Parts: sequence; structure tokens; C-alpha cells
Amino acid sequence: IISLQFFKGTHKKEKLVEHTEILKNLRVVYVEDEDMIRSSVARIIKRRVKELYVAANGLEGLELVKKYRPDLVIT
Repeated sequence: IISLQFFKGTHKKEKLVEHTEILKNLRVVYVEDEDMIRSSVARIIKRRVKELYVAANGLEGLELVKKYRPDLVIT
């Protein structure tokens, strides 16, 4: 999601729209052990992706990966 800010050139809007559409189809697992960070970042990610599964630690994250087979894992 952050990488969307790094596009240069005259087609910036087109690329932003194109990549936003890609994000809408992703199944994502997000792993973060800090409660406040996890809840804040999860809210932001959830608005942009198809499915979001959140884990509080690596073991939970691995279980979610096995169960849901995500397109992207964020740690």
C-alpha cells in the first residue's frame, strides 16, 4: 500500500487507480504483536483489500496462512 506513493511520471493517477483495483482483490494476512499498532494498521488495510486476517504473533500468522492461503503477508 505504501509503495503507491512512489510512482513518478505523468501517468501517476492511472497507475494509482490500477494498483488500487489490484488491492481490492487481495487476501491478506497481517501479523503484528503490538496491540495499538495492529488495530490501527489493520483498519487502514481492511478498507483497501478484499479479505484481511489479523494475527497477534507469528504462530497465529502461520496458522492463518495455512488456513486462508493469502496473496500477501505483511509482518
